[in-house]
Amino acid sequence: MRDGVFIHPMAVVHDDCTIGKGTKVWQFASILRGAELGEDCTVASGACFDGSRAGSRTILSHNLAAGPGFWLGDDVFIGPNCCLGNDAWPRARKDGFDVRAFDGTRWAIVIEHGASV
Repeated sequence: MRDGVFIHPMAVVHDDCTIGKGTKVWQFASILRGAELGEDCTVASGACFDGSRAGSRTILSHNLAAGPGFWLGDDVFIGPNCCLGNDAWPRARKDGFDVRAFDGTRWAIVIEHGASV
């Protein structure tokens, strides 16, 4: 268990993910493939956050689908049932693409601090 973090027993969080203090990950949520969550975030039930980065106090609402390459600033709100598409890498299974090789130095999509989607 990570100190100062709540992870519901029915959530999936990969070991290589970073989760900040005070963050809550609710049932059926998935935090995958090196995703990073800042402090005091909320990941609602059914959200899938895969290989992206979210700043502190960010809310990822119910049934979010966000693939690799997203950079979300602090205090961002992503509403229920959002599907964040990634035009820079439109097909994660494309020949030569390996999300595990992504080094975090070039983000495909940036959602600035305080934004609501």
